[in-house]
Amino acid sequence: MKSIRSKIVYIILGVLILGISTVFAYSYLAQNVGYTPTDTEWNVENTKEALDDLRDKFGRESKLITNISFTPVAFNRYIRVTINTTIQNSSDISAYHVYVTDKENSNDIKSYVSKDNVIDATGLSVGTSYYVYVVAYDKYDHYKESTIQLVNTLLNPENLVPILTSNTSGGGNAFATYTANGRSPWEAFDGIIDPPSAFGNRPGYMISSTQGNQIGYDFGAGNEKIVSMVVYYGHPGDGNARYTSFTLQYSDNGSSWTDVQTYTPRNPTSYSTIADLREEFEVDTPMTQHRYWRINATNAGHSWAGLLELQFWGY
Repeated sequence: MKSIRSKIVYIILGVLILGISTVFAYSYLAQNVGYTPTDTEWNVENTKEALDDLRDKFGRESKLITNISFTPVAFNRYIRVTINTTIQNSSDISAYHVYVTDKENSNDIKSYVSKDNVIDATGLSVGTSYYVYVVAYDKYDHYKESTIQLVNTLLNPENLVPILTSNTSGGGNAFATYTANGRSPWEAFDGIIDPPSAFGNRPGYMISSTQGNQIGYDFGAGNEKIVSMVVYYGHPGDGNARYTSFTLQYSDNGSSWTDVQTYTPRNPTSYSTIADLREEFEVDTPMTQHRYWRINATNAGHSWAGLLELQFWGY
């Protein structure tokens, strides 16, 4: 009987030692390599509770992600956050979280989540200070957090094209696919908006609808710009000689063009002041820098169409 009791005691002690060894082994793995054991690997009834205890004890900071930083670029209504991490395999990143909060209302926190390391924190206010904070999660749902940066959104975009007296007087180059009635592309950027009674005698720009309806500006190599708004002064008078719509486009080589957004101007058949002709068309999607920007327009069916002034606003 004594021999049997001794055997039972030894078995119990063996099981306890094995259990304790297993716990410490998984604890080491969880702490040092970010390893999370599965339920089947825990040969105990309260697996999840034990795992939670481990996480509470050692925390959930990632051992795969050894460093995280980010570079913010502020615009007027959004902040572009580019995240940099040090990790052996980039596929081990499961998600990036960007948190943005107004310093005057720290409880109002905006959250943006993506697997892409470039995230646009949109829906912000113009000329406002924001605290920006980034957290990266690895494939085990363990995290690495950045330091907090204070970022100020910009007040307003500016007119990117200077007032022109020739196609190249501003340092870049005003261009068009075709011009009509002796007009030059730079006349759409000459800053003269006051229209006389007859279109043929007033400043502005005319274009042949049969040859193409594109006009824009080349900012030059190394001087790429972000366009966030188009300011447009339409042709008052004959409704058939106006642009019924136009699409903002960009290019990096001057030959391949990407559509940004399509707009529909008013039909200003009458006006009281120049302000009545001004229209602002904002870009809804955050943009990146590009060398060439233009509008690709559609007219109302006349053989030619015109506008008084065109402005590209942005950064």
